[in-house]
Amino acid sequence: KALVTVGTWSEWTSTDVYGKNLWKDSCLSAAGGKSNGYLDFYQIHSYAWQDNYNQYSPFKVSSVDVYQLSKPVIIGELGVVEGGGTNPTTMAQKYQYLYNAGFNGALAWAMNDYSCGYSDGPTVVTQGIRALSSKWNVAVGGSSFTAEDDGESSSNGINTTGIVVII
Repeated sequence: KALVTVGTWSEWTSTDVYGKNLWKDSCLSAAGGKSNGYLDFYQIHSYAWQDNYNQYSPFKVSSVDVYQLSKPVIIGELGVVEGGGTNPTTMAQKYQYLYNAGFNGALAWAMNDYSCGYSDGPTVVTQGIRALSSKWNVAVGGSSFTAEDDGESSSNGINTTGIVVII
């Protein structure tokens, strides 16, 4: 079975606690008119604005549980170069923070898309992986993806997917 998710621009559209969860089963089923319209897990994007994360950001909450979601939650985009914010600052600190807060994984943006000027690059991205590599329940994948492997590429054909950590 292929798992289904969608990246959301923020926690505000992913939880009823701090906004309106547009992706919960009842909303998706109503919008599509089918009872099997649902996501298998949530994917929240998180970037700082003017070097600060908002108070509801995954990097400011003490636990993923505050979002009151009934499915696994990953951070589908995060960065250091662009929208990286302060505290946590490094990719290693970000991955460790998410791990400690109980999130189920993270996707760094981007591993090697230098065309947009926002790529953290492999050196920065792998810092997050190394920070969690000794944890017993962490699996690492995606380090050798190409544009042909994942189907996600920028307009110039460069892979824009970062490394995935499933916790």
